[in-house]
Amino acid sequence: MCYFRVWAKLFNFLPERTYHLKYPPSDLNHIAALLNVLLLSALLFGCFSLARVYRRAGFNYLAWAAFFFCFLISVNNLRMYSPALSITNLIRLVTYPSLASLLLFPALMFALALVRRPRLALSASLFLVLLSSPFVLVTFSQSAWTLASPAKGEKFLHRGPAAKTASTRAPSPRQRIVWILFDAFDYRLGFHERPRGLEMPELDRFRAQAFSASHAHPPTNATITAVPSLLSGVAVATATPTNPDELMLDFQNKEIPSQAWSKKENIFQLAHKAGLNVGVIGWYHPYCRLFGEFLASCDWYGPEPEFATNAPFLGKAVRQLTEVQTSIPGLKRLRPILRDFFQVRSFLPTSQLSLQRQFRIGITQRITSRAVQLLEDPNLDFVFIHISVPHDPDIFDAKAKQFSTLGGHSYIDNLALADQIFGSLRQTMETGGSWDRSAVIVTSDHGFRPWQWWRDPLVAREPLDMRVPFLVKMPKHRTQKTVQYDLPFESTWLFWLVQRIQDGTLRKESDIAAWMKSVTTKFGPSPPSHITKKELPAPKLHSLADRS
Repeated sequence: MCYFRVWAKLFNFLPERTYHLKYPPSDLNHIAALLNVLLLSALLFGCFSLARVYRRAGFNYLAWAAFFFCFLISVNNLRMYSPALSITNLIRLVTYPSLASLLLFPALMFALALVRRPRLALSASLFLVLLSSPFVLVTFSQSAWTLASPAKGEKFLHRGPAAKTASTRAPSPRQRIVWILFDAFDYRLGFHERPRGLEMPELDRFRAQAFSASHAHPPTNATITAVPSLLSGVAVATATPTNPDELMLDFQNKEIPSQAWSKKENIFQLAHKAGLNVGVIGWYHPYCRLFGEFLASCDWYGPEPEFATNAPFLGKAVRQLTEVQTSIPGLKRLRPILRDFFQVRSFLPTSQLSLQRQFRIGITQRITSRAVQLLEDPNLDFVFIHISVPHDPDIFDAKAKQFSTLGGHSYIDNLALADQIFGSLRQTMETGGSWDRSAVIVTSDHGFRPWQWWRDPLVAREPLDMRVPFLVKMPKHRTQKTVQYDLPFESTWLFWLVQRIQDGTLRKESDIAAWMKSVTTKFGPSPPSHITKKELPAPKLHSLADRS
């Protein structure tokens, strides 16, 4: 039961979790769990053996202390996996004295028995542990079955990429579309009301010569629904994973029937039909499983840190041990006090949040590296890059200009990281000669969410403003100043905008302003649920642009 959190992750194959898992648990994960349980059992057995052999009070107390410590971890594990027993809900019980007393009475009686009659209390604890002993048979047998199963990872296969790229390119390469989607990039904090001390020179330089919208609103404030909305051109209300390679969409327009995302018309499918070679690198959504048949190159990373790295056996075993130490009641609050007292950061085990930061840093670095490879590939005509920053947790120290797992940084630091990443991608394109012939789109799936940064003193109390950046630079054209567009619209229009750029209807940044004005005047800020490309207006762009 001390490893309850580990077992829950090894055997939790519900669709809402496996959808975000890139890999299933490996054999080493199961072997590490088995050995960790045996090691802890051996440790407890050794403590009790010492107490029986030497029959001294010190050894006796050591044995019971070790047992009771593990018992508390087990009980806390069960509490942590029960939403009704969360710390927040337990605190709320104080406002309901009758219910609180009903739940606290057994705990108080146990504490009293532990003080007055410790042997009776510990014997009762031992009895409860013995009642849970069949759990060992369940977990060990499930791990054994998984180790013996030859096809345990088949449902996690990418099923792609399947589309073939041309082996050579003509001397005059075609124009390219590069869509960069930052996660949780807020327009207000990034550009409109930038906090003091935040510098984003690369994005400022890009914005100075691009189409820039000041009132672009995302279709939703969640990645799981916003990205399908952007890629399909229809606002999604809810998205429910049904298996590792499918997401069932319910649309905001109730007249549209629910549909599987992989079956919905999307921008990758349309680009593939138009003869473009599509490359994708992203996070959160399993793009390769969903759209592999339309992609010439693809990779992705899920938000789940478990089983996502090729760590050695010892690393996996230690990772599971950290799951145990994060279950120790009060250790999370005690760790900073002990760290400051001993002045040694390595004295205590790595916290769960630090592990999340390490994982996210690795994901960010791998996505950036893979994005560079896609941008360096001359055979790709359409490149989609979904980057996991500036989404929490805080992983960057803007002053030191380096990644950090220590915490204490801000959403503002992550914004600086987003700017640095964009600069590296631009430099790659300029070095390879593809910048001038590329339409570059920079936007986000949703803006800043205060509840994810409630400890951030710089921005946590700021009002909610979900506007996102919407920047577009056209190929072979350099404006002398920003083409600013201030009318409100939903960023789902990007689905149709990309197609207009692709077919050559839009050639300049001022063309985009004119087109956006024409479509929002005719249809409204949000794209209608049923619309075809032929229905979209094709005005005299230059004359309309002069008036906008």
